[in-house]
Amino acid sequence: MSSVRDLTELLKALRELRTAVDQFLRPVEELRSSLVEPVAKPIEDEFKKTLSSVLYSRLIDLGRARELSNVDPEELKEKIRRHFS
Repeated sequence: MSSVRDLTELLKALRELRTAVDQFLRPVEELRSSLVEPVAKPIEDEFKKTLSSVLYSRLIDLGRARELSNVDPEELKEKIRRHFS
């Protein structure tokens, strides 16, 4: 029976620890997001632009394929840009 009691006490202690850690981590997470987001957002935006440009150029190379022969390249480019924006 003592092992059940020990497990119960351990679970209670772990819950208390989680509560204490959550109270500490919440402000740290808010601080991290306020500091990192202004730096990361422009990088993320440029990454999306670069990725869409690469995908667009690959699709244009595939434009010679029969499936894409009737596709307007400008329309395709705009759809890709909207998708990744």
